[in-house]
Amino acid sequence: MNKKIVVLDDYEQAYKRLSNWDNIEAKAEVQIFDRPLHGHELLEVLKDAHGLVLMRDRTPLQADLISQLPLLEHVVFTGTRNLALDAASLKARNISISYTEWGPSKDSTAELTWALILGLHKRIVEQNKLLLNQAWRNQNSLLPVLKGQTLGLIGLAEAVPYISLVLFGGHFADNRDKKKIMQGSLSIIILGSFLLLYAATHLSEGQTDFHIYLIYFVIFLIGLAKGFFSPAASSLNPFLVPKEVFANAATWNSSFWQLGSILGPGMAGFLYAYAGLAGSLWIVIGLLLAVMSCMFLIKNRPVPPKKVVHESIWHSLREGIEYVFKTKIILYAISLDLFSVLFGGVIAILPIFAEDILKVGAEGLGILRAAPSVGAVVTMLTLIYFPPLKNAWRNLLLAIAGFGIATLVFGLSSNFWLSVTALFFTGAFDSVSVVIRQTVLRIFTPDEMRGRVSSVNGVFVSTSNEMGAFESGVAAKFLGTIPSVLIGAGVTLFLVTIVAFKSKDLLELDVEKASEA
Repeated sequence: MNKKIVVLDDYEQAYKRLSNWDNIEAKAEVQIFDRPLHGHELLEVLKDAHGLVLMRDRTPLQADLISQLPLLEHVVFTGTRNLALDAASLKARNISISYTEWGPSKDSTAELTWALILGLHKRIVEQNKLLLNQAWRNQNSLLPVLKGQTLGLIGLAEAVPYISLVLFGGHFADNRDKKKIMQGSLSIIILGSFLLLYAATHLSEGQTDFHIYLIYFVIFLIGLAKGFFSPAASSLNPFLVPKEVFANAATWNSSFWQLGSILGPGMAGFLYAYAGLAGSLWIVIGLLLAVMSCMFLIKNRPVPPKKVVHESIWHSLREGIEYVFKTKIILYAISLDLFSVLFGGVIAILPIFAEDILKVGAEGLGILRAAPSVGAVVTMLTLIYFPPLKNAWRNLLLAIAGFGIATLVFGLSSNFWLSVTALFFTGAFDSVSVVIRQTVLRIFTPDEMRGRVSSVNGVFVSTSNEMGAFESGVAAKFLGTIPSVLIGAGVTLFLVTIVAFKSKDLLELDVEKASEA
């Protein structure tokens, strides 16, 4: 007679996906359940079971139930302890127990951060309450509906309206009061934050459908607001400082912008950990209101005169795009960033390198993921005091070439610390290129074109970030993980070489002197 093994609480179908059961299934009947079992139903499933596999503490196995399982010989559970298991009753029946051996923690910073982020969506606190009450899933749980595509849709809900409207935002930034545009956009973002607070609060009370859709709406609303806020903010900067210090101010602005984009996600995770969801949102709202208050301190600036009195929006947009494509230094700067990120990015496939190539597991993945950010932060702090503006174009080409070489080294490396070092330098070189590119855009764009040029740059940057991750995944699937990285690095180096030959006249460019002219 074949023995029967029952697997309980496999709610994410992890057993078959993460381990090989072929040898076991050849000798025994295996039944896997992905939903909670209770009472009579649980007894019916287990009464003729010889082995039992449990996922932590989700299904209680107490003395009264154990006494009704005459064939049970062995119990396996994940982790080092199981508070829902009556070990004494099992030992009294000579039923053996297996569990995960204790060892050093493998929790990485990346894992903890993601746990905090996903905690918002998966309602960890509420799920824990359900677990303690022997009902780890109910009809209001987000667990069955939160999948990878859902998280992808959240990102899409912001990206689509931003990319769709940012060009129009550039037009209005060049033809309307920039400060008022920023204040209006920020007001919408603050309103969205209050709606998000409302939705998150009611989700914790068990209401889901309406409030989940409300979260999508808020993200969409923020994307709309950013489409107008970003070009207005970028085009306003040159009016806030004297011309003679503009180059240095642009470097400071670019550095802090990049620094915020690096540190923001990590700070959000810690904020959520210590302040909770509602507390975090209140802090965010408070900071947004503080920003709004500071904006009232900005003196009103005159709207640039229009070259054409009755200029249509479409004519204005075309004029902005044409200016970008006919101004060599701006076109090359934007294009280099677009293609280097599009083909040279490896962040999206780091888990594959950590697991299959470097074999360093979750802890190693956390270090790999952090390395570019550390490199970027260190470089940003350096560039604040030592801006790379003398021979800026040459420095930009060298930075992008360095990014490509570092990516190439990472693709060829089978040593963990060499890979970490290579990723560190990708972040460092990328920071240099960002600072120079942003400074070049601000200095070489006429006042009346700043909003539209900024919006075109925004489209390029958004496209490179979103499509870069997609390209990395597709290339890894069809070409192999390592070849995809090597080819991407090669394309980056090839493109920067072509641009270097086509822009020899820009190699000695001194941005600081150009800003004073």
